[in-house]
Amino acid sequence: MFRITFLVGLLLVSQIAFSAVDYSMAHPLISPYQGSSVWNYKSSEFSKAEFPLAAVPEDLAKGKYLAVSGSAHFYQYDTPEGSSMAAVTENYKLALEAAGMEQLFSCSGSDCGPGINALFEAKKTSDIWYQYGGDTPVWLYRLTKDTGNTYVFLYFEAGLYSPRDFQTVLEEKASHR
Repeated sequence: MFRITFLVGLLLVSQIAFSAVDYSMAHPLISPYQGSSVWNYKSSEFSKAEFPLAAVPEDLAKGKYLAVSGSAHFYQYDTPEGSSMAAVTENYKLALEAAGMEQLFSCSGSDCGPGINALFEAKKTSDIWYQYGGDTPVWLYRLTKDTGNTYVFLYFEAGLYSPRDFQTVLEEKASHR
């Protein structure tokens, strides 16, 4: 009986440890979906990105991009098991709009263009590698501030048990004249 109680207790403690989210790493503008766990995180004092502003052609050089640079944070979150893509994306959309951000680009599936995977694989949008699954949302938002713009690039992936979201938050600094 003691062994069973001990094993159940150990299992519960390990579940709590693996499901706990360190929200202190999250960017203050965009919190992760409630109950998500951090799968990967990187930051950079200076990073360059090329975010798509239209469907990405097969020849990346012919695409329309927004080239930005500044300090950047890159996140990969796993949402809680059983979360729906619709609930996760709606939550992020409402949070971004409530923060005063404007959407600059949105696509899903074939609307993203045949070159979207090549753009992701070339790490033009993030320091975390990912591959486009072909049917999930890709968004670019901007918050305009006097101190410099902040861009949030989001890509959602249908995970095995629940969606994953990948975020790039890039903060430009206003140029001093």
